[in-house]
Amino acid sequence: MRCGIVILGVAAALAVVAGTAARGNASVCNAQCAALADLADLRATVQQQVPDQGIANSLIAKVDAATSSVEASRQTPALNQLGAFDNQVAAEAQSDPGFWEVLSDILKLKSDTAKAQIQNIKA
Repeated sequence: MRCGIVILGVAAALAVVAGTAARGNASVCNAQCAALADLADLRATVQQQVPDQGIANSLIAKVDAATSSVEASRQTPALNQLGAFDNQVAAEAQSDPGFWEVLSDILKLKSDTAKAQIQNIKA
């Protein structure tokens, strides 16, 4: 089941969640839609905060892969893809702790939030 979230940002994702709930489908996709909204937020944060385009592209590719997995109801691959995201963020934080000190905490928190929502999806 797809919630129809196009990765345009948090506002678009939340609008889809609200529209789905208004149509009476809230119990069907709450967790999946919430996970997709969290992934859209994570992606937007990377786009806005990571100035190195190569690093940003690599992180976004991992978030996009996790998003595709959630849309296909494949929770384990989505969690693994976010694990790879976390590993890269940790590596970047070690290589440039001055820049990544706060940003890595923010990205880790948002990734953990998305992972918690993905774990709530009922197969």
